[in-house]
Amino acid sequence: MVGLYDILKKPHVTEEGVRLASEGVFTFVVTECADKVRVAKAVEKIFNVTVESVHIARKPAKKKVFRGRRGEQSKLKKALVRLKKGQKIEGWS
Repeated sequence: MVGLYDILKKPHVTEEGVRLASEGVFTFVVTECADKVRVAKAVEKIFNVTVESVHIARKPAKKKVFRGRRGEQSKLKKALVRLKKGQKIEGWS
């Protein structure tokens, strides 16, 4: 079983993510076993905020050819976390 501190791997900072952060939606890369309830509990406990909603998205691995060798890009599971209005996570880039 994965603990609450292990659910969130890292913040997923992109141009769109920074724009969404100004609207109160923060994006995290999460473990494969993460679900909406666990992500919400982890964010609330770690950052001391109130979570309004969580959306989870998966990006499957892409098959590629690198210099004549077959391989695949990493798969990714991310969570978009909407906080209660007026709250934010300090130190977000």
